[in-house]
Amino acid sequence: MDENKNVQTTESEAEVPAEGRHKKGGMGIFKLKVWKPFYEVKAEDDITYQGYLSYRHLKAIAWLLIVIACYGSALALYDSAAGQASKHTSLIAIMQFGKELSVPLLLFAAFATILNGRGNYKKVIMTNAGIAAALSALFFIVYYRFIVRGGTALLGSKDDFNNFVSEWLNKPEKPGFMSFNIFIDLTLCTLVFFFINYNPKKHFQGKLIYVFRGFTLIPIAYETASICLKILASNHVITLPVQIFPFLTTKPPVSFLMFLFIARYFKSLEHRFLKHGKTHEDFEAYQQTNHMSFKFSRFLVIAIVIFAVIDVIATIALAILHMVANNTGTTQEELTSAVEIVMSWGFGDTARMILIAPLLLMFSYTKTHKNKLIDLAVPLAGVALIVIVYVDKLFGAVCELLKKME
Repeated sequence: MDENKNVQTTESEAEVPAEGRHKKGGMGIFKLKVWKPFYEVKAEDDITYQGYLSYRHLKAIAWLLIVIACYGSALALYDSAAGQASKHTSLIAIMQFGKELSVPLLLFAAFATILNGRGNYKKVIMTNAGIAAALSALFFIVYYRFIVRGGTALLGSKDDFNNFVSEWLNKPEKPGFMSFNIFIDLTLCTLVFFFINYNPKKHFQGKLIYVFRGFTLIPIAYETASICLKILASNHVITLPVQIFPFLTTKPPVSFLMFLFIARYFKSLEHRFLKHGKTHEDFEAYQQTNHMSFKFSRFLVIAIVIFAVIDVIATIALAILHMVANNTGTTQEELTSAVEIVMSWGFGDTARMILIAPLLLMFSYTKTHKNKLIDLAVPLAGVALIVIVYVDKLFGAVCELLKKME
């Protein structure tokens, strides 16, 4: 029996091209044991490489970046109250630089929990939407309970305070809006991923599936409307009410397009599976392999590079169009001003994602952890740190203001 087994193995290897055989050492961990098209890959053919970083690591890094960015914002408020607005300008800019990277990292982590079976669309969507609603509620509580009351007491009347806020937002150097609720973006992107990739079990069967896919237009329309409002506000064509700020998106427009592209990637692979006589179950099984995980990581890096280049080109082109539309000059100062205005719309920030490309090559969505309590502890610790940071700096800012009033 052993001899026959050895003969069969040898013949099997002989039928496989030399470049498709699994090799020991070097790049062998990235090679399939027996070369096959991806739609034929099964668990027994899988590669041995699995990224060191899991969804939990990406989530922890993202929350760390959020805490650091919030500390920078709180420090800016303190410096402004203390009359030393330029003291930590460079430090604050560095702290807030990573804020844009937190959203894609949280999105990749959310996608990973769905793909590896640790979560589902309903859970992820409800979690992100719930946190977005909680942040919006917290904003209104802080704004009406403290800022409006304090401003009214200082300026004499509520109308005077509202006029002050309106004038401050419409200053030429101000963007005219504030966008900070990143969980609005996370909810929209997860909805896009859901409507493009989920296969309904009971409803929307047959040709009605196209109606379900068409719901993708809802988050796209929301994102588009938010971008248009920010552009109009930054050009001071309209004045946005403060009450709308918690519902504005923060994600760069090009990044949203990139996530549409990424979401479509899975559906494209599934179509190719079905085209070769496979089933949805076969595709779901392939999604759990290290081969698919590494394939996806490479795809993410390529997508980031492509859309980063597109973002840079779009930023420059829009800055030039802005200068032409406003009949400004072509000096270095005016070009810089135009670029800053375009960047306030969200353009130019996608290029920063190049920095997380190395992390994604070490990321595997198939990597899981047994203790789910840590998954819950990470965001709770992040929120707790943010509260501590703001309470500390806001208390310091109030103390500085009281000193000036003495």
